[in-house]
Amino acid sequence: MSKNLIPAQRRERIQEYLAIHRIVPSAELSLLLEVSEATIRRDLEWMENQGVIERTHGGAIFNERVNLEQEYQQRAQRFPNAKRRIGALAASLIEDGDPAKRIIECAEKENADTIVMGARGLSDIEGLLLGSVSHKIAHLASCTVITVR
Repeated sequence: MSKNLIPAQRRERIQEYLAIHRIVPSAELSLLLEVSEATIRRDLEWMENQGVIERTHGGAIFNERVNLEQEYQQRAQRFPNAKRRIGALAASLIEDGDPAKRIIECAEKENADTIVMGARGLSDIEGLLLGSVSHKIAHLASCTVITVR
């Protein structure tokens, strides 16, 4: 890289380098940018305060959340009317009642031979006491029920 970069240019190079390498020691950045480790520490501190990176003892880690959050914000603002229509349609499909009974009714209506469910990790006793949906379906369904943890 080159010497005599202004802070904004250095930080941009640090961010680009971290995007590729994910974890970088301060000493390595110091050599690459031809500046002191104290300068790198100040840059990393500034970048951490901006949420761009996470500092570690002796270096930095690329903060992937920042890119994901920025992408999410951009996508969230696109097609608002279509998203409202989809939300309204989805809301109209939600039925009241016991979820276990609704799932079993749907499986029977569709002549399903298997129901695959996720579990929250409750033990059998907790499932009985708390009324786990997957536990209830496993005992009431007439077809095979597979519970995945």
